[in-house]
Amino acid sequence: MDMITISRETANKKVIKKPVAKKQVAASSMEPKKVQTVLRIRPELMARLKYKAAQVGLSVNAYLEGVIQEAVMPRIPKLPKDFEISPLVKSLNGIIPAPTQEMLDADPKLAYIVGKGGK
Repeated sequence: MDMITISRETANKKVIKKPVAKKQVAASSMEPKKVQTVLRIRPELMARLKYKAAQVGLSVNAYLEGVIQEAVMPRIPKLPKDFEISPLVKSLNGIIPAPTQEMLDADPKLAYIVGKGGK
């Protein structure tokens, strides 16, 4: 058995462990870069934002990003209940491939339009 000799000087030294900085890894390499900005809002509005964000399980930043995106994105108008697809569009059946069930599950508006086409 090998013996290890430790001097008193070495034994009395305190070992201080320094925390190792972890590299910040993006959630997804496909995630686009974001721009940081400053927003000045009233404290009572900030409190309401925090409350709303917590209700849906998001950070204030993610909640605000969603609200802003909804505000600036073009809206697809709702189709009236009596909406009829024109015969010309119906004649395109087969030329344009039908959406998969996965696509319909992910996009309720597409599912609605496709459902109207089958009637």
